[in-house]
Amino acid sequence: MKKLIIILDPAHGSDVAGKRSPDGLHREYKWSREICADLKILFEALGYEVHYTNHLDTEIGLSERRKRAEAIKTDKTKVLLSVHNNAAGDGSKWLNARGFEIWTRKGFDKADILAELIFQAAKEWFPEIKHRYASDSDCNRDKEGNLYMTNSNKYLGLLLEWGFQDNKQDFEILQNKKYNKALADCIVDAVEAFNQTL
Repeated sequence: MKKLIIILDPAHGSDVAGKRSPDGLHREYKWSREICADLKILFEALGYEVHYTNHLDTEIGLSERRKRAEAIKTDKTKVLLSVHNNAAGDGSKWLNARGFEIWTRKGFDKADILAELIFQAAKEWFPEIKHRYASDSDCNRDKEGNLYMTNSNKYLGLLLEWGFQDNKQDFEILQNKKYNKALADCIVDAVEAFNQTL
């Protein structure tokens, strides 16, 4: 039995400045929507109810995104997955920062448990990719802050930063369809494990 409802929150929009690789070949909004589409197919095949905060390629604003997520009526636990790429600079040049990190809101809740399960799955699926931890202890590896999309009492919010789009090595990974398909599988595996803990 699925005890979760999945809310997919694709990154930004095509009309948001920057949010791309320095050479312009990688676009975060496009990549994120492709990952979310794969996630939707996989989650629905397993029996999950799936929603989007934004069905458009253009940006509708964070307040509208969160309003839509919070308005979903259910007795189940809502999990919002905001799928992004990271950047170390303004997008004008290649830089050295690399890796994968997850953000949740401040304080401990079940989002930290799900983040830990995603990190564990990612270590198995992608042992060669750098994991950027806040600390190296269970359920404390995720970074915490007052990010708008994770800071809600009405759902468990996680923001995934998969790779730095202004790093050449991470850029190659982001362009690799095999890695992208595996990322979707990895996330679904972790959510399935989390569903079984509820």
